[in-house]
Amino acid sequence: MEILIAFIIWPIFLFAGMSGVICGAYFLRGGRLNAVSDAGIGTPRRIYFYFMSFVALMMLASGVITVLVALMDRLFYARFVIDSSTVTLSIGLALSIVGLPLWLFHWRFVQRAAADMPFEQRSIVRKLYLYAAPAVALSFIAFSGYRVLEYLLGVAALLTRGEAEFGEAANLLRVGNDFFSFGWAALAVWGVVWGYHWRAAFAESHATPETRAVRRLYLYLASSLGLAMFAAGFGWLAYIAILNGYHIAFGIPLIGAWSANAQTSLSVGLVGFVIWYMHWFRFAADAADAADAADDRSSELRWAYMFLAAVGVGVIATCVGSSIVLESLLTWILGFADEPAIDHFRPLPGALATLAVGIALWTYFRLRMSREAVGVEVRHVSRIYDLLLAAFGLMALGLALGMAVETLLRAVAEISPSVVGDGGVQWQGRATTILALLAIGAPLWWMHWRIIQSAASAEPGTERTALARRIYILGSLCIGALALASGVSSTLFVLLRDLFDVSISANTLRDLAFPLSIALPPALVLPYHWTIYRQDRQFEPDETAPEPVSAREQPADLAPPPQPAPDARRRITLLTPPDGHDLAARIEAALGYPLTVADWRNPDAFAPALDSERLDRLLGQIEAAPGPNIILIPDGHDLKVVSHA
Repeated sequence: MEILIAFIIWPIFLFAGMSGVICGAYFLRGGRLNAVSDAGIGTPRRIYFYFMSFVALMMLASGVITVLVALMDRLFYARFVIDSSTVTLSIGLALSIVGLPLWLFHWRFVQRAAADMPFEQRSIVRKLYLYAAPAVALSFIAFSGYRVLEYLLGVAALLTRGEAEFGEAANLLRVGNDFFSFGWAALAVWGVVWGYHWRAAFAESHATPETRAVRRLYLYLASSLGLAMFAAGFGWLAYIAILNGYHIAFGIPLIGAWSANAQTSLSVGLVGFVIWYMHWFRFAADAADAADAADDRSSELRWAYMFLAAVGVGVIATCVGSSIVLESLLTWILGFADEPAIDHFRPLPGALATLAVGIALWTYFRLRMSREAVGVEVRHVSRIYDLLLAAFGLMALGLALGMAVETLLRAVAEISPSVVGDGGVQWQGRATTILALLAIGAPLWWMHWRIIQSAASAEPGTERTALARRIYILGSLCIGALALASGVSSTLFVLLRDLFDVSISANTLRDLAFPLSIALPPALVLPYHWTIYRQDRQFEPDETAPEPVSAREQPADLAPPPQPAPDARRRITLLTPPDGHDLAARIEAALGYPLTVADWRNPDAFAPALDSERLDRLLGQIEAAPGPNIILIPDGHDLKVVSHA
């Protein structure tokens, strides 16, 4: 049952999740899957054959791994394994015997269909299979790879210390390490699965928006996995190094560079770096520069990945680490610490390691975003970046103000001897937390909001109506209004409860501390943002403005005769070679509706590379064509428009 869940059930969920993300995003954008007429095996058969190929592949891979584990157990664990390897071998053979012919039958069918029908290579279902299989394989490779590397580092550590010969060290680590056989077997089998499917996917074109989206989804999910492992592994190594320095400063015995935690951290970091480097610096970079994915650098998935890494991880890690460092230092400087320095500064190594990882991610991806943004995109990227950081700063300020209000009211209330409490509020610790939040939130919000407002003053028509700015303003108003309503209602509840019970006292003030801490920060922030919202509204276009008088009152004899509106949708057929279907995707995107692709099989067939000027001229010729049916024929560097009834 564990093998079934690990190797079959969860990969199916991953396959379904990738399919849902791609299809959902495409439908939300008004698209229609396989907008070009289906010239392949048909969607129902396609879904069946690729889904069965995926399930059979998972069965086959898990079966082969299980067989290898059983054989390796008999080879290396003969003294420790007696009966369990027989059961393991039986399970593996059963899965392999069923999975192999099932996969070969379905996969050979779709491979023949892809060779005979070029449309099949552009099918989104095929692309989902070709990238879901490497995605599943990569997840197992990441887990198995770091465990295998951890094992090798452990052997190297024993040999370095001279505690055992190589064979003795290997046996020593193998005993009690149930992952030894599985790690090597899984790494070998899933490596073959990943390599085979990646090569098959790489050899095919990605001519339509949805197929390019599948490739991007895999690339940036894999890059995220590698980056997370790389940052976690080397962040923990930085923590161990700083902790050793901390121990030296206070005369505590060192942990050691080859400790078990260090070996695990190094193995996780190295495997993560390899995965991240290959997918981000090699595969994603190749996709961004390839001819059939020239717009990859402007894709939403790529920018979402960079913003998530820079702002979602880098900024948050930097703020969390710096707040812990500031709070510890302020508590010690202000004399609020009631413990020895060795205990008080114990969180500093972890905070400094988090801070180092956050700054590294923040800096790298901010520079990367600045380098990749060109033209108008530079302002769009900078606007979103500044608004996100201003939002983080505003949240830190709101949290600091709320804590300050609650701490002050509780401290005042607990001065009274009649208050019923749990020992009083620790205002010293809260004061240092508030100061740390203010020291981080105030400059973060002020610096980036000032940039936003300066740009709005320079170009009010563009900046004040930008979608990102409106989301920030309306989001601040929405969250602030909800917090204010919640705080005011809770405040009224406490007041009315004690008023009706005739029990208003210092305890009432203590009970009001939390509701007022929720209500007062938005009460201070909302008026300012409401003013900004009213100012921005003045620059929005008036959609209810009447038609200009000159246009309405133009004399009928001077006005041009009304022209019948041509039919915007034509039946268009594009003659193109099998490898030129990316041209169809560009024309479809410009037209706004699908066309039919006819495969041009002559030896001298070619697809012209249309720039923006030629594409605009082509659209004008299509619109001016008299007939309802149009054939587009490659002619030199352009397409010849032939109209027929």
